[in-house]
Amino acid sequence: MVGSDRPQLEVARVDQGDPLARPLLAALAIEYSTRYGGTADQMYSALSTHPAEEFAPPHGGLIVLLENGEPVAGGAFRRHDEQTAELKRIWTSTSHRRRGLARRVLAELESEIAARGYESIHLTTGWRRPEAVGLYLAAGYTPLFDPAAPPAEGVPRAFRKTTRPTDRPTFFLPAHTHLGVDPVIDRHQRTPAVRAAIGLVALTTALTACGGAAGSAGADAGPAQPGGTLNYGLSTAPTCSDPAQAGTNQTIYVTRAVVDSLTDQDPDTGEIVPWLAEKWETDADATSFTFTLKDGVSFSDGTPVTAQSVKNNFDAIVGTLGAAKAPLAASYLAGYVGTTVVDPRTAQVTFSSPNAQFLQASATSQLGLQADATTSLSAEDRCQGGNIGSGPFTYTDYQQDRSVSVARRAGYSWGSPAFGHTGEAYLDGIEFTVVPESGVRTGSLSSGQLDAVSDALPQDAPTLEAAGGRVLTTSNPGTPFGIAPNVSRGVLADPDVRRALVPAIDRQQLVDTVLGPNFLPATSTLASRTPGYVSLPAVTFDAAASRTVLDRAGWVPAADGIREKDGQRLSFSILFSAVFAGNQAILELLQQQLRDVGVDARLELTSVPESIARQNAGDFDATYYNSTRADGDILRTSFAADGRNLNQRGPIADLDASLTDQLRTTDTTQRGEYLANAQQQVLDNGLWIPTIELSQAVGASSAVQDQRFDASARLQFFDTWLSRS
Repeated sequence: MVGSDRPQLEVARVDQGDPLARPLLAALAIEYSTRYGGTADQMYSALSTHPAEEFAPPHGGLIVLLENGEPVAGGAFRRHDEQTAELKRIWTSTSHRRRGLARRVLAELESEIAARGYESIHLTTGWRRPEAVGLYLAAGYTPLFDPAAPPAEGVPRAFRKTTRPTDRPTFFLPAHTHLGVDPVIDRHQRTPAVRAAIGLVALTTALTACGGAAGSAGADAGPAQPGGTLNYGLSTAPTCSDPAQAGTNQTIYVTRAVVDSLTDQDPDTGEIVPWLAEKWETDADATSFTFTLKDGVSFSDGTPVTAQSVKNNFDAIVGTLGAAKAPLAASYLAGYVGTTVVDPRTAQVTFSSPNAQFLQASATSQLGLQADATTSLSAEDRCQGGNIGSGPFTYTDYQQDRSVSVARRAGYSWGSPAFGHTGEAYLDGIEFTVVPESGVRTGSLSSGQLDAVSDALPQDAPTLEAAGGRVLTTSNPGTPFGIAPNVSRGVLADPDVRRALVPAIDRQQLVDTVLGPNFLPATSTLASRTPGYVSLPAVTFDAAASRTVLDRAGWVPAADGIREKDGQRLSFSILFSAVFAGNQAILELLQQQLRDVGVDARLELTSVPESIARQNAGDFDATYYNSTRADGDILRTSFAADGRNLNQRGPIADLDASLTDQLRTTDTTQRGEYLANAQQQVLDNGLWIPTIELSQAVGASSAVQDQRFDASARLQFFDTWLSRS
C-alpha cells in the first residue's frame, strides 16, 4: 500500500526564534562557513540576529518540514518589493537529502507567496552552490545570469519566477494547494484536537495514494473503460508534426499516435513482431527485405495502405526530405536503392550494401507510413499538422509551440501484437499542451488540470504521490547524453584534451545531485539498455588522471586555474537545448567539475531549431545531446564519417570497419562483437564524452491507467484509459 510506510510530514509555520528553526540556522551556518569562509559561530550569529519581522506575516514567512516531530527541511521568504517575494534560507538536513524535500519546501513557499498576493519570486544563491542552481532550474526558475559563463567569484546567481504565469492561463499553481505536503500546522496553534485531525488527514492521504498507485496497471481500477480525453503536458514543443522528421522525445510522443510501422518491437523481449506487415523475408546478405502487408488497412483519408505506399514513403524520405530534414529516417535508409511493388500487398525494399539494422528500423516511428497526400508534400508543408497516417489517432488541431489535439480513429483494427488489446484506442482523444516550466507542470497535475506530464523530476514524486499520482519511468536505449566535440576546430582538436574530459566528469554526482535514483550514470558510449552494449572501464571519474593527461600534454594552469598552452586558453563552448528538463542543471554542475581540472566550459543554451541548424552547419565547439534507439546501429547514425558526423571527423580505419561490418551480419553474437569494438573506438578517439543515461519520467494522475512505453522508451497511448470518478 503506497503511502502507508512513508513518514508523515508536517509543515510548521514558525518565527525565527522558535526552537524548531534552530537546526535550520545552525546547518546553514556550517554550510556557509565551509563554502565561503568565516566561522560557523559568526555565520549563526548573523543569521539568528537578522530582523525576525522580515520573515513574519504579513509580508514574510518561515516554514519547517517536520518528520516525526524533527526538522528535516525548511525555508523562508520576505518582501522584495510590492509585487515580489524573495526566497531565503532554503535548507535540507544532510541526512535527508535526495528525497525531494527541497522541492516540497519550494512548493509550499510558492503557494504561500501566491496566497499573499505576490506576483513573482526573486532569489539569489551562492556562486559555489551548483546543486542549488540545479534545484531552482529544475523547479522552473529563470536564471538572470549568463548560463554560458562560469560562476564569477563573489557574484551571487539570481533567479526569478512568476507565481501566476500569464502566457498560459490554463495552467497555474492554485494558492490553496499544498502540493503533496502533509497537514500545514501553525506552530502556535497545535492543540490535541488538531493533532487528531492530522492523523485522520494523513490516513486519508495514504489511502488515496494507495488507490492511485495500484491503478497504474489497471489492477484495482476494474476493466478498461473507453472514453475521455487525456490532458498531457509536454516539457518542450514538438519540432514538427511529421513522424519522419521527428527527433525529440516530446515530438515522437505526439507523432507516434498517428502512424503505424511495418513492424513493431516488443518492449519486453526486443523481438521484431508484425504490424502493418503480416510477414517478411530477408535475403542472406541483408540487402533485400520483402514485406507482405495486411489486407484491409487504410489511412485516415480512406485510401488503402499498399506496397505503393511503402515505396512512396521511403522514396520521399530519401529524395524529398533527405538527411538534413530527417536525419534519423535517412540514416535508417542508408544505401537505399528503391522499393519494388511486387503486387499491391508485397513490397521489396533493396539496398546497395548489407543493411542488417533495417528490420529493426522498420519498427520506428520515423519509418511509419503516411498517405500519398502527405508524402507528396514538401518538407516544410509536412510539418503543419495535416499528416495522414493509418494510426489509432488522427490530428484534429496543430498549433506550433502551443498545443496539439488528436482524436481516436473509428474503425481502427490492425494494432500491433505488442499492444495490450485489440480494436480501437480507448481514449476519445489527447490534448497535448506545451508547458515548459517544471513547477507549473507539477502544480497543474496535482490540481487536476493535467492528467500526465513529461519530465517529472525526482523531487516531484512526493508531490505527485501525495495527490494520488505517481511517476512512471523507464530508461532509454541508444546513446546516453554526452558531449560531442567538434574535432575540426579549437582546443578540442587536441586528442589529449578530449581524452582528459572523460575521467574529469563525476557522473554519479550528476545523477545524485540533479536527477535521482531513476537515472543511471553513463558507463559506455551506448546506454545500458541497448542491444550490443558493453561497459567501458575508462568511463570512470578520476580527476587526478584527467589532470595528469593535461599536464603531460603541456596544458599548464594559469593564475585563475584555467590551463593554457602556447598562449591558448583551454576553453570551449557547449551548444545545447532544453530537450530534457535536466540538461541545464546537469551542464552547470559539469561545468564546475571541468573547472576543477582546469578546463573552462562555456554553456550555450539555444532553441531546438537553432541547435539543429548549428549542428548541421558544424557551427559549434561541442554539442550536448542524446539519441534514442533500441539498436546498436545508433553508433553508425551518430559517428560514421558518412553519417551525421557532428564530430566533423575524417577517416578512422578501425571504427569505420566496425560500423560497416555490423551492418553485414544478422548473426547476433558476431554483430555484438563489432558493436563492442565500435563503442571502444568512439571513446578512444574522443568522439563522445558520456555523462548520464536518459530515463523517461512521466508524472501521471491516479486516473491514468495502462500508460505504457514502447521498446524505445517512448509513450504508447493506444492502451491508455481514464478511470474518472
